[in-house]
Amino acid sequence: MPGSRNIQIITTKTLPPQKRGKQVSRHNEQELLNQVTEARLCSVVAPPGYGKTNILSRSFRHLNSLGCLVAWLSLDAQDNEFYRFLSYMLASLQQAKGIQREWRDLLLETQAGDQGDHLLSILIDELSDLDSELYLVLDDFHHIRERQIHAFISRLISYAPSNFHLIIGSRRRLEVNFYRDIQTDQYAEIGPNQLQLNIADTQHFFSDCCDLELAPADVERWHRETEGWVFPLKLAGISMKQQPGQAFKEMFQKDRSIAEYLSDEVLEGMPKPFADFMMAISVLDIFCVQSAAYVAGVNNVEELLEQILAQNLFIERLSNGDEWYQLHPFFRSFLESRLQRESPGQLTRLHRKAREWFEQNGMPGYAIKHAIDAGDGKLLGELLEKSCYDLLIEGQYMELVGWARLLSDDDIVRRPKLCFAVAFDNILMHQFVEGRQLISSLVDSPALRRKLGEFSNGLPVLLGMDAAFRDDAFAATQHCQPWYDSLGSSHETPALLLITGCNVLSYSHLLEGDFAEALDVHLSWKALPDAGFPAFGLTYAHCLEGLAYLHCGDIAGSERGFAKAREVAEARLGVFSIYTAFSTAFQAEIRYQQGDIRFLLEEVFPCLETISQIGLVDSLIHAYPTVAGALYAQGRLVEAGEVLDRAEAVARLCDWPRLTLACLHQRLRFAIEDRSSVDRQMVASRVEKIEKLSHERPLNISGQYYLVLIKAENLAAFGRCEEAIALVEALHSELKEGGFHYLSFLAGVRLAYFYAAQGKQALAFAMLDKCLNFASSAKLVQVFVEASYIFPGLLRDYRESPSSDAYQELLELIQSHPGSPTASGMRSELTTSAKQQPAAEFNLSERELEILELVGQGLTNKHIARALGIGHETVKWHIKNIFGKLEVNSRVAAVQKSRRFSLIA
Repeated sequence: MPGSRNIQIITTKTLPPQKRGKQVSRHNEQELLNQVTEARLCSVVAPPGYGKTNILSRSFRHLNSLGCLVAWLSLDAQDNEFYRFLSYMLASLQQAKGIQREWRDLLLETQAGDQGDHLLSILIDELSDLDSELYLVLDDFHHIRERQIHAFISRLISYAPSNFHLIIGSRRRLEVNFYRDIQTDQYAEIGPNQLQLNIADTQHFFSDCCDLELAPADVERWHRETEGWVFPLKLAGISMKQQPGQAFKEMFQKDRSIAEYLSDEVLEGMPKPFADFMMAISVLDIFCVQSAAYVAGVNNVEELLEQILAQNLFIERLSNGDEWYQLHPFFRSFLESRLQRESPGQLTRLHRKAREWFEQNGMPGYAIKHAIDAGDGKLLGELLEKSCYDLLIEGQYMELVGWARLLSDDDIVRRPKLCFAVAFDNILMHQFVEGRQLISSLVDSPALRRKLGEFSNGLPVLLGMDAAFRDDAFAATQHCQPWYDSLGSSHETPALLLITGCNVLSYSHLLEGDFAEALDVHLSWKALPDAGFPAFGLTYAHCLEGLAYLHCGDIAGSERGFAKAREVAEARLGVFSIYTAFSTAFQAEIRYQQGDIRFLLEEVFPCLETISQIGLVDSLIHAYPTVAGALYAQGRLVEAGEVLDRAEAVARLCDWPRLTLACLHQRLRFAIEDRSSVDRQMVASRVEKIEKLSHERPLNISGQYYLVLIKAENLAAFGRCEEAIALVEALHSELKEGGFHYLSFLAGVRLAYFYAAQGKQALAFAMLDKCLNFASSAKLVQVFVEASYIFPGLLRDYRESPSSDAYQELLELIQSHPGSPTASGMRSELTTSAKQQPAAEFNLSERELEILELVGQGLTNKHIARALGIGHETVKWHIKNIFGKLEVNSRVAAVQKSRRFSLIA
């Protein structure tokens, strides 16, 4: 069922529905088909029952007859999840031969947390090699509300080549972002007015589809009352067959909508057991034989379903394997409204029975929904209390918090287990005020604590977790160390508590510089089987392991820890989960120092918003400033500033001065290299305020690192290098004594440059020897590039010294790195986004520029070859060369970069 990461594709969703009997025909059908065929983007938008799916399925067959490739996907509410949506979309494209590779392989190649950017690049390259027009039909797109999916589809239609067409059926109009990059004549919208039947269509409908011969006056009357709306006409046909002698005028004298009236008429014409069954299952979003039998209280469900399907009474089969069904949503809404009107008590009873069945069958999401629909807060509270830890362990923290908000604070507090879980959830999601209020309720009430059961000793963990997220390592240790020391057999402690408590204590030791202690705590749970540990706890644990090794200076161990975190998150929660993004963020610091701009922009940049919702301050410190630095290196100065703005907003909200300082340090670097005295003064002013506050709330060593570097580099920018040296020497010594070898390395590089700027060459070379030795195995180059503004000639002078022989390879990497003074001049040459790299610097030929222009227009390789009169393989060869010269790996990236540098319009 939906939610599984091992998506089992229901093949009927990737094919247009097979309609029984004769189909509705429209007078303007050919015109509608032409609109669909000719548009790059076509939306068919109308309320339910207007025949959207009918016209889409006819378009599918029409396009197939023209020799086009057509992919179909019928969407439902369960597809409103990014990973599931992508799985189905790729499966439908593969079935239509729009992509050649297996869809599961394509998903596995996507980068964690990248919101599908890497997949988008692969897709567009595949589409560009097609020799045919490809149409993707997404029916019932109104079910999709997830912003991530909307953004992906919008980018797909914006960047795809001209042979790709998107057809969307929906009850809601598309947002502007879907078609803002599409030319007006390439976008078509088919609305209700175009789908309405005219009077001739209505006549044909009754005679051909319903086998009813009506007088012209009766046809005219039906057409006028229904306004050519297909759904009530179908209801009318069923009703008249059930009651052939019914007087038409009675139907039009009712003070209700014709569709609602006809729905009732259809029910009245059914045998009572049949009608009662239809009413009962109307409360179910989806149903199978077993759930329908339990809710409706009947035994002959299979027989009833066969009769309903035979009469075409608005029930759709969702799959062949599991035999899940759903009622036509419009018909279902009328049946449910009738229940509400005539028997609200019966409606509540049915929702409760549905809740019981889904609860008993391990589908808590549906069970909770029916508890909510029953309007029974007590049932909702009990159900949430029963399933809250399972929901946490499964990573459904957002759902848990959302459902809990439907309860009053008193309802939550009266249920200590739920109160504990929701407090835990709120702290995880940075909703600290709400979380601390719930924690206080438990702390202040011994009676509530006694009712926590196996979690009764978990309050120290919750308090420690809150302190850790407040960046208060001392308080976190005070809470969790006694709890950890008192543990008996770890098997007696719930897995959620065990790994969370160990994570908090490990993190606290790490922030205090007790790396051996941090790793010992980490190993205490690692030796146990991890089957019962929640995936998000394991992800945190491996991230902390990587962070501990990083501070110790073991870069290889750090990379292993972060890679393991990402592996666990992907395997247990999915490629696009929030914790996969979280683990990716921790990798940003090392990749940044290795000069891996691609990783930062293609993998970390897209998941910044995600990690802002959940995660430790260190994950944001690793991600935001490094992404800003990567953007700055590409001349994207405005975007770099916006990234730092967003990070500082989160820092203010969560009261994280360390994150603010990390961002200010990056801002200062930009200001110095751009020679902006105004920005330097702004940074200095803000740092002064933070320093004053730190007297009341001392910064940990990481915070002090950023504070000292900002002050020192600002002094050096004004020529006061002696004062800068004094500050950094003291910091460097403190970092080394505390065992923070990685931060000590970063400070040491700057100290070497400060020495050189003061003419202290021997000291500079000695410090540089140590720093290059540390950096050599992991190829850490970025810090040398960033510090080069202080004394650009240091590396040049150093290469003439005897000790440089061991580091020639690393020195070559540093001096060839983008931004290095010896490679492309001082970074201040790009002081504004208007001063961009000329085309000549990319060494593109005239032919390559021609091809790049056509790629930017969305032409496929085949069309480019025709336009230029060259071979298809020649085009592919040129595009490969263009990618290499622009240092990109996809058509999307090539177009974006060439527009940014004004290579194409």
